[in-house]
Amino acid sequence: MAKQTGLWAPLPLRALTLATGARALLACEAELMPLLRALLRTAGFKVVPEQDLVRTRAPAAAILALSADAATARDTAADWLKTHRVAAVVSVERNGRNADGAYAMVNGTDLSEGIGKGVELFAAAREAGILTIGIGDRGNELGFGPVSDIVSSLLPKGPVAADVTPSDLALPASVSNWGCYAVACCLAALRDDAELLHTAEMETAMAFVAQQNGGVDGMTGRADLATDGIGVAVSAAVATLLAENFRALIARHPVPFSTPLIR
Repeated sequence: MAKQTGLWAPLPLRALTLATGARALLACEAELMPLLRALLRTAGFKVVPEQDLVRTRAPAAAILALSADAATARDTAADWLKTHRVAAVVSVERNGRNADGAYAMVNGTDLSEGIGKGVELFAAAREAGILTIGIGDRGNELGFGPVSDIVSSLLPKGPVAADVTPSDLALPASVSNWGCYAVACCLAALRDDAELLHTAEMETAMAFVAQQNGGVDGMTGRADLATDGIGVAVSAAVATLLAENFRALIARHPVPFSTPLIR
């Protein structure tokens, strides 16, 4: 649900805020802010005004409007970084910019006019020495500049679709959302804290909330309980599989033939 706009960002952020006490600033197009608010609430976040964020106990989040006008996005990005002590800027399934300056879908469709210009936030963050991470699944996503040559060579519309935005880390996954689950699982492993895991129950709840608040499947454009044409039961099963890997006895009590997850 709501795949094209990267609205599954609450998933790794929930784990990160619980693990570290950090607060989350989420940026999206203004028309998507009500949907993102509903998803954040479902993920257990308190959603507060930007000015109240530092005074609110984690997990807490504020939602910011990301302009489709590049100059406006550039100015607001600079303001955000001046106002807040930002540790990292992470993009999930947000359209990046190709070598010609356009924001394209994986099939080459130009979406430049209505897309919030997240590239300006990445540029401001990199100039300030702030960590930048892009999570995506096809290579047209923001932050996939480090692998743009691979994307260009593999996809039918690769040269048009490939994002060229520099980042510190491009994290590819079969489905961007699944990449978020993996991030949460890694944080849970590092902290040895099962509370940080994304669960099948969370996945199902978020899918229903997205459906009821205007979200659509990014593959079909329909209000299906699916992501990239893949039903919610499959995504819930992926979350369960990752959680079972975390809980596996072999992870904590290795034997000579095991590859432990946690040391």
